[in-house]
Amino acid sequence: AQFVNTDKVFVAQNTLNTLPAKTLRTQLDISGKETIKQKLGFNRRFNLIYIGRIAAEKRPENLLDIFEILDKKMPNQVGIHFVGGGDIEQLQKRTVDNNWSDAVTFHGWVHDSQKSGELLYASDLMIMPGNVGLAVNHAFMFDCPVVTFLQTEMSPPEIEYIVNDETGFKIPDFSIEKMAQTIQDYLQNPALQTKMQQAIRHKMDFELTPENMAKGFIDAVNYTLK
Repeated sequence: AQFVNTDKVFVAQNTLNTLPAKTLRTQLDISGKETIKQKLGFNRRFNLIYIGRIAAEKRPENLLDIFEILDKKMPNQVGIHFVGGGDIEQLQKRTVDNNWSDAVTFHGWVHDSQKSGELLYASDLMIMPGNVGLAVNHAFMFDCPVVTFLQTEMSPPEIEYIVNDETGFKIPDFSIEKMAQTIQDYLQNPALQTKMQQAIRHKMDFELTPENMAKGFIDAVNYTLK
């Protein structure tokens, strides 16, 4: 067996430039979530967002499966927002065929950082059932917890940032029913929402920072210069 010398292992926490987002989030806090929801035309009490490339490995169709369950348990309360481009034709067709157009919105690609930040800030949860990536960090920058499935295969490293009951939820067994129930429980638990918002802000302020990412590279370079 081969062993890795841990002295030669350096971790650079993958993240985004959080500083502009933090400034924007402060501005949004002044306006308030309800004001931002009105500005964006959100017409449901609760809102679930998918943000990123719409592709099979990310399982975007599961969000419509979840909506179908939640709309029966919480009629006319949940809105769905797809932000991104890609394979959307079948999602759009299913939405139209089921008369869900009042609840399911396809925003397309949103390249404006303020608009994408507002969409996340106004949402209650970011749902990406399949492979997650830096969309996790993007959601966290605007206080939005992330829900995904607990992957059984090789997953992007960002899934480690999702901690159950702290920064989001990782649902086992690829169970749509468990994911829908977890989402409903969260939406109906204001105390948990407050707790998780605080945990997310702590993670963004002290862990997933540009400085920590750079430190991993700097430490590696300094080691080679010894």
